Amino acid sequence: MREVLAATKCRWLSRRQQQTLYMAAVNAVPVGVRVGGLGDLDDILFESEIAQLFWGWIVGAWAKATPYQDWAVNVLDDVCIDELVRRAIVLGQRPHCQDDNEQGWHVLRACAIDALLTAHRAAEAKRGGSERADRVG
Repeated sequence: MREVLAATKCRWLSRRQQQTLYMAAVNAVPVGVRVGGLGDLDDILFESEIAQLFWGWIVGAWAKATPYQDWAVNVLDDVCIDELVRRAIVLGQRPHCQDDNEQGWHVLRACAIDALLTAHRAAEAKRGGSERADRVG
């Protein structure tokens, strides 16, 4: 767990990105059912159709730019986000022989996770606003 938390302190990350990685690693992101919405962190990051397409694109680009990333093969072949890929995304833990460009991977996954959470929060806010309008109207 120490190296997982150390990965959230990458010098290239903003405070917000560091906090997002930390909260995702310990499953403490205030989204979904925790704040009266739908789903949980796993649903938002991996189960939705948009998340699967998004990670296919992100991990695919990473695998093309960084050689010997065998952990990403399933995502490239059929957009299958297995446990190995989930660990790489949420915890930053890739197989030891495939952990090149560690700082770059942490920055990429922080930006991607933050983008998915921001999009989810915006959709929830929009949904909440339309529900309030329905009750008033």
